[in-house]
Order: sequence, then structure tokens, then C-alpha cells
Amino acid sequence: MDNFPQYDANWLLTGQGNMLKNPPEIANLPVYKNSIDQLLSNENITIMMFAKKIGKEAQDVTDALNSKEDFLPAEFMKPILEQYPNYNPEWLATGIGEMVRSGLSIQPRKVGACEECVKKEEELGELRFKVKLLESEAKSLEEENKYLKKTIQDKEMIIELLKEKSS
Repeated sequence: MDNFPQYDANWLLTGQGNMLKNPPEIANLPVYKNSIDQLLSNENITIMMFAKKIGKEAQDVTDALNSKEDFLPAEFMKPILEQYPNYNPEWLATGIGEMVRSGLSIQPRKVGACEECVKKEEELGELRFKVKLLESEAKSLEEENKYLKKTIQDKEMIIELLKEKSS
């Protein structure tokens, strides 16, 4: 946690609550952020599950949702509309209009017999995130180890030179 102080420990461990300790104000976020949040709520899915379904990395989805751009990038809109065809594209992009396309309906996703599957998917996503954090930490430690080995070699060389000089 020392390497990533901006992340909320509860979110990392449970997937619940805000990802960031100090999340940005909703007023500063793009309009489509609220639409996507409503879609996630209506479908009863996490950002990780949503990202997987639209073929994107969770971090890419989070970055797009937290960007200051006025519109969701096209590379996100297309897969969202392919996977969630009953949602109104104008509503998704701008928050204007009806949530559901005219003449269609959306049934909120119910968590029932599949609740364990949803939990396992969330746990898997959390574990993948933790693995990435650990890989990053391991890489940092490897770099530090290389630096320390080089420092030791330099010090040993200085010691040898001093010994030769003093004899």
C-alpha cells in the first residue's frame, strides 16, 4: 500500500466502495460517466466485469471514465453498444434522452443462482490486479538489487585500489 497510497485498501480487498481515497468530484467528470454508472448499476456488474464484456482492460475503462473528455471514445462506444444493444446510444454518450432504445426494454440483471459466479469473477479481477501490483514491485526490487550490486562492486574496486596504493 505504501507504493500506491491513492488506492483505497477496502476497494483493493473487496472491490466495494471508491477505488481512490480521494475520488474526483462527479461535477468534474464527463456526462457519460453517469450513464455508464447507471448501466453498471442496472446490469449489476463491476467495472472489471464490464471491461471484460466489452473486450477492454479494466484500467483502460477506468481511465476513460475518469478522463475530462466530453465524449466517450468511439473505441468504447462500439463494443458497449454491441454488448448492450438495448441502451440508447445518445443517452450513453450524453445523458440526454431515454436510457432504453424506443420500443425495447431492459431487465435489471438479477443476482441469484449466479451470485457465486459474480463473486468469483470479482475475486479473480482483484487477484489479477494484485498480481500486477506485485509484478511491478518485483521489477522495482530487481532494479534496486542491480543498483546495489553495482555499488558493492564499485566499493570493492575502490578498496582494492586503496590496498594496492598503500602497499
